[in-house]
Amino acid sequence: MPSDDSFMITDLPSCIAANCCCCGFSCTREVFLYYQKLELERKMKIIAGHPKGYEDMRFQTRSNSYLLTVEGHCKFCQHYTPLGVELLDYREKTIEDRNEMFGCVVTDCPVCKIHSLFIPNLLY
Repeated sequence: MPSDDSFMITDLPSCIAANCCCCGFSCTREVFLYYQKLELERKMKIIAGHPKGYEDMRFQTRSNSYLLTVEGHCKFCQHYTPLGVELLDYREKTIEDRNEMFGCVVTDCPVCKIHSLFIPNLLY
């Protein structure tokens, strides 16, 4: 049985798994984004504070190559929140808006509604 980190053809989005050549360049983009998504999610899996909740969300978003699963930690209420974020938006936010002091993106916590949910930067 392959390990959890192994890559299988069945893990690819349907267009790529079927060797679709009808969309040309977009297939290359899909493959690139999907590999990047898998790599970032593997990093997140290692540092997740609530692995069960993170894995549940990751399972729900597994077939969407544009949706990255991350986990934020609220510094106010201490709640771990798994989130599905657009991969390209996450890249942009971590580069432009990251908090230099903490090396992460800060957003509103869905539990306590305070701007204290820290999402780690997985790109560096």
